[in-house]
Amino acid sequence: ILQDWFSKMSGPQKDPWARLDAWRYDARITKAANMKRMFPGFTWGIGLFAVACVVEHFVDRAEENHKKLTGGSGGHH
Repeated sequence: ILQDWFSKMSGPQKDPWARLDAWRYDARITKAANMKRMFPGFTWGIGLFAVACVVEHFVDRAEENHKKLTGGSGGHH
């Protein structure tokens, strides 16, 4: 009796939870896709931050040149 039971248990089984775990093996579910969904505006934020840094660099340089040419402290009053 036990041999029959073990032979039945060792055969192919239908997993009752397979349908619920199927989402884990979907091709769309990857670490990169999850990170992209977790921070949706991250790439835009990094790009705009870089643009702001470049603009600030050139604006500061222009102000320094203006101070050198006028010989003042930069204040108009």
